[in-house]
Amino acid sequence: MDKNKDMTAANVKALREEKGWTQAELGEKLFVSDKLVSKWERGESVPDTDTVVRLAELAGKSVGEFTGGEKLWSEENVTAPAVKRRLVYNAVSFIADLGIVAFLVAMWAIAIMKYSSLPEVIGIHFGLNGEADGFGGKGFVFLMPALSTAAAAAAILFNSVKMRWSINLVVPVYLDTVAEGKEYEKLLKIMSIGVNITILLIVAMFFQAAYSVAMQVRIVMWLYLGWIGLIVVTVFACVAAGIAVVKTREEK
Repeated sequence: MDKNKDMTAANVKALREEKGWTQAELGEKLFVSDKLVSKWERGESVPDTDTVVRLAELAGKSVGEFTGGEKLWSEENVTAPAVKRRLVYNAVSFIADLGIVAFLVAMWAIAIMKYSSLPEVIGIHFGLNGEADGFGGKGFVFLMPALSTAAAAAAILFNSVKMRWSINLVVPVYLDTVAEGKEYEKLLKIMSIGVNITILLIVAMFFQAAYSVAMQVRIVMWLYLGWIGLIVVTVFACVAAGIAVVKTREEK
């Protein structure tokens, strides 16, 4: 095993030097830190199964050639079924879901109450100046409530269905390959928070659009763009929190 580990370490370093990459650059391509790449090259640890496959592809070799013909992982780990888990539902997720429900109820109530009094042709799209610049039938008053209901269903699905959670960045990075134990639980909790808050903000944005359509009033564009900004901030904050959890594990 030590011989194979040494060969893998040598091949990782040879691949990096052949391509002219720094440890950080190779790490970026594999979605790991430069510290972990350094450990591989020193033979202090070995890449997981998916990463070995990716390294072999980058080197233009078979996995056997890259590792010296022997597995660096146990047969039990290779043949074990993929780990499927639900996201870790928590207090923040619950509060976000309450907000989603409140927006949904308000949206459907306004749409139903205003439908009969609306003219047959209404403004259904608003430009950057907040004025209606697109028109259609009054049935469009139910579009945003319907889309919001679908978004709420997605929130329920993400939090209730067992999946092997991954982030698809060219190649899938599975959460259970970058963290385990308490770190894995933290990642699943961060994802649950991110998913639910993001959907809450999307529904809030839909509510504003639905209100403007139902009431046929100018849309408050700065607020509309504010929802989009908050969505971006939420996604980046959750990704940063997830990266911090992974780095904490790597530094142990």
